[in-house]
Amino acid sequence: MPSGWAATPGFTTRSAELRADPSFAARVVRRLTPGTEAVLQAQRGGWREVVVEGARGWVRTYQVRAGRLPPDTVVTSSEQSRGVLADLATLSRSASGLFSRSRTTSRTTATVGIRGLSAGELEAAQADPAQLEKLKSHVASRDEGRRLAAEARLRARSVKYLGGGS
Repeated sequence: MPSGWAATPGFTTRSAELRADPSFAARVVRRLTPGTEAVLQAQRGGWREVVVEGARGWVRTYQVRAGRLPPDTVVTSSEQSRGVLADLATLSRSASGLFSRSRTTSRTTATVGIRGLSAGELEAAQADPAQLEKLKSHVASRDEGRRLAAEARLRARSVKYLGGGS
């Protein structure tokens, strides 16, 4: 994070060790649980400086996320780790409200840990039409996409398929 940026509220997306310096060799200041509120500070490589309940230290950037958890979110953790992208996807699905298991409950559950979506969860998921319409408002036309790409000086490139096919 460039110097001069304001501190940003955030939270841990998984269990994390708050370290004194941005290094695995640094002393562990304290252990953080998923959903712990933090103030995100500077970033150095793959490390993010945070302040948690007055304690300042460093965690891996994938262990925190900017923003606030919705007030009714319950964060749980499993013993294994399925990876940062899956953890963030689970939290994003939960926080966005795009999919929900039940239309009658107001309690959102974000699971941080090791597991993907089961067949049952996929079958039980329901699209939220209001969220889908909101998502559609971000669609750009082909011409708009080309204009934006030209402004950013992006060029189309052919990439050889790596799967052994043509």
